[in-house]
Amino acid sequence: MRAAYLKCHSYLNIVCVAVLFFGAPTFMPHAYYHVIGFNASTRLAYYKYAAVYTPAHCGETLPQNTCTFPATLTADPDAPYWLWNTGETTQSISVSSPGIYSWQTANMHDDVVVDGSFTGFNAANPAFISDYVYKIPAGSGTLYPEGAYTVGTNPNAVHDQFTSLADHTNNTTDDRNMMIVNGADVKNKIIWSEKNLVVKPNTTYIFSVWCTSVSSASINNPAQLLFSINNVLQNQTPISPTTTLGQWINFTTTWQSKSNTKVTISIVNQNITGGGNDFALDDIIFAPLCTTYINLTNTVPPTPTITPR
Repeated sequence: MRAAYLKCHSYLNIVCVAVLFFGAPTFMPHAYYHVIGFNASTRLAYYKYAAVYTPAHCGETLPQNTCTFPATLTADPDAPYWLWNTGETTQSISVSSPGIYSWQTANMHDDVVVDGSFTGFNAANPAFISDYVYKIPAGSGTLYPEGAYTVGTNPNAVHDQFTSLADHTNNTTDDRNMMIVNGADVKNKIIWSEKNLVVKPNTTYIFSVWCTSVSSASINNPAQLLFSINNVLQNQTPISPTTTLGQWINFTTTWQSKSNTKVTISIVNQNITGGGNDFALDDIIFAPLCTTYINLTNTVPPTPTITPR
C-alpha cells in the first residue's frame, strides 16, 4: 500500500509538498517537487525525485557595485536558460558600463507541461499527442518511413542513418529520453502537443524547446519548426537546428495569457522534404516568464588619508 509523506524544506520561505512513494527517496534541499498524480506511477517515479527550479528574485532589482570595468554579471546557475537584455544567452556576461541590466528565464515551479523531458514517457498513456506515428523502439529500422517518432535514449539505435547522441536533460536518475523524429513530407503536421493546460490569466509565458538535428542529411535539409498556441502560429520564420549534429539549441517564444485560463500548445514542422528533416526534441516547457534586474553602479571607495603621527 502506498503512503503519503510530507517533506518540508526551509529556504527564504517554507516549501512543503506531499509526495506519494513506496519508500523514502533522497530529497534535494531547498527545492520544489512535482507530483503528477496517483494514477501515473511510471511518471510519478520521475517527478518525485526531480527538483524544480524556482527563481529566487523574480521581478526584483538587485544592487551590484564594481570598482573597475569590465564587470561580470551572473545569473542563477540552475535556470533552464538565460536571456539577457544584451541579447546574450550565457549564465554570465561581461559589461563595460554601469546601468540597469536584466536576464529572463522560466519559473519552472509553475511549468504546466507534463514530462517535457520525456523521462517518464509511457507509450500506453503518453502525456502528449502527435500527428506522427509512434513506433515502439525495435532496432535500427524503427523509424522508417518518414512521419514517425519514438522516445528513446539514442537516435542511432532506432535508425541506421541517425547519429549517436545524448539527450539534453542529462538527468542522473531514470532513462535519459528524448523525442526522436523522422520528419514527415506534409506541412504543418503536429509533432508534439498538449491540450487544455491550465494557465494564470494576465501572465506572460515562455514556450521553450531544445532541438538538434540527428542525421547528416539534415545538415543541408534541417527541420523547420514553428510554435503554435491555441492553433495560432507564433513565429513567422521557422526555427531550425544548427548544422552541427548533436548540438542542442534552445528556441523560445513568449505569449501573454490575457483572460485565458487554459491553453493548447504545439510544435509543428514546415519542412516537406523527406531526405534529411530528422531531429530530436527535449526539455519542452511552458512556464511564466521571470525577469531579474541588476542595477550595476561604479562607486570607487575613497582613498584613505594617512596622517603622520
